[in-house]
Amino acid sequence: FGVELVSCDPGAWAAAGPEGPSDGQARDGNGFIWRRDRVRLLAPGVRSFWLSDTPDRPWAGLAGAWGGSRYQRTCAFATFQVLATGSHVTVFCAHFDHAGSDSLQ
Repeated sequence: FGVELVSCDPGAWAAAGPEGPSDGQARDGNGFIWRRDRVRLLAPGVRSFWLSDTPDRPWAGLAGAWGGSRYQRTCAFATFQVLATGSHVTVFCAHFDHAGSDSLQ
């Protein structure tokens, strides 16, 4: 397995994450990076929901955290238009627990 480093124009890329708190558990770093010449982010932009029975808010307390993790999780999503075809694609991004008992099975 090899990695090839390629120089690129930073202006050719765009990035965005969900609006909201800039720190803490409500903003766990989910977001997107894309090439401006291939896709366009459509309104309303990047959004997120909680991975809980109440997607508009976290579980009450830590009972909803997975497998003993101290963190509850969110999922960011956005719809992009593929410039070459005009088609739309919705992309989801989540950071799942990696250390709790559920995730180790």
